[in-house]
Amino acid sequence: MSSINNFTVIFLSILIEAMPFMLIGAIVSALIEVFISPEVIYRFLPKNKIMSIFLCGLMGLIFPVCECAIVPVVRRLVKKGVPFSSALTFMLSVPVLNPVVLSSTFIAFYPDKRIAILRGIMGYIVAVSSGIIWHRFFKDSISMEEKYCFHSCCHDHSNHDHTVTDHTGQFKHKKNGVNIMLLLDHAVEEFFDTGKYLIAGSIFAALMQTFIPREMITNMGMSPLVITVFMMALAYVLSICSEADAFVARSFASILKNTDTIPFLVYGPVLDIKLTFMLMGAFEKKSVLKIMFIVTFLVFLITLPAVILR
Repeated sequence: MSSINNFTVIFLSILIEAMPFMLIGAIVSALIEVFISPEVIYRFLPKNKIMSIFLCGLMGLIFPVCECAIVPVVRRLVKKGVPFSSALTFMLSVPVLNPVVLSSTFIAFYPDKRIAILRGIMGYIVAVSSGIIWHRFFKDSISMEEKYCFHSCCHDHSNHDHTVTDHTGQFKHKKNGVNIMLLLDHAVEEFFDTGKYLIAGSIFAALMQTFIPREMITNMGMSPLVITVFMMALAYVLSICSEADAFVARSFASILKNTDTIPFLVYGPVLDIKLTFMLMGAFEKKSVLKIMFIVTFLVFLITLPAVILR
């Protein structure tokens, strides 16, 4: 009975801590989805491709969009003429570097400030490195699926008509009443779509913390290599929204070191099951497999030292 009580307390504590950040993330993401078009982003990008990659890596700081909403934006950027290396960097940086994610990470691991800092820095390095590799080896080429739709867990934000054009072809937002309804629709959809993954992740984390004592992990002698691979695999499978995943990661600290969660915190926002399905629906499968390989290799290479030096 005590184990069940412990599980319940841990599960509820993770949910209660994470829910406010997930709600904030859903609202902010909906605001950007409704009121800021990809054309706005396009106008700010420099013509130099390398400079564009580095700038796109920083855009997560001002575009707090969840990974669930980023793929339609990236697809529209590519159609607009943005080099895919820049669009890829933008797609990878936004879910990690956005202020809601970094704030939730800081609070989840407080007073250990290293985790939020390492997450931001390593996430930026992964995003920019991925863009440079794509530019260098694949010449910014990308093939898109013509029949574009989402088959997965996330709501297809691209199907809503947020804007209309005037006689000059410039985008103009619809009336405020319609915008407010769209805003509420997006926020509610995103909150509930991502909420089920938070619940699943919280259940798993609570089970681990309740039934797997820290001594067992210590006695197993898990190497930094094994821990890194395990945490990346866990992030991919659990598919928790980046605004809330820090609280799930923090719960692992009862059996692992804080820095052991870095692979989980960096890999989850840039690649998981739901994002894989979304990418498969938006781009040619060969291109998606290339993205997955590049991102997985870079996250492993860049986060492994954090686990080794713990």
